[in-house]
Amino acid sequence: MGFVVWELHGSSQTPSNLGGNATGDEPETNVLRTQRKVTSGPLTLTVRRILVTSDFTRVELSALNTGSESLSLPVYKNSQLSAEGGTTLEAEPGLSHWPVDVPPGVPISGVIVFSGRLPPNTKQASFSFIHVISLDVDSITVRNLAIKATPTG
Repeated sequence: MGFVVWELHGSSQTPSNLGGNATGDEPETNVLRTQRKVTSGPLTLTVRRILVTSDFTRVELSALNTGSESLSLPVYKNSQLSAEGGTTLEAEPGLSHWPVDVPPGVPISGVIVFSGRLPPNTKQASFSFIHVISLDVDSITVRNLAIKATPTG
């Protein structure tokens, strides 16, 4: 009988003996042509890289809140990566490393992991936080993310 050893990584638990399929830690290729950012009220969100593996898509982000109150960008049922043809991936909060709270004046960064991949012919995508917990911002979307050809595998 085998045992699964669970290790605590930040605020999520991941099985340490199941390899890349469980952790999202696999060889990856950056498919984002250039970083893009958008500002809504006091919140600026930057998509830095979009990395694809054989099973996952990882989005590296940063956020800056220039307001006077903290705001929150929760991942669960709130983060989406969408291709121009309508394919939408939902985030895997347990595999993601995102701080959620964005205090005033403190830049944050992290990675949000999505199960699956954008279709191979994707040329444009968008990343969204559907709801921002803030008095000043309802939602935020970084549109027109130029995507390179996605490697197969």
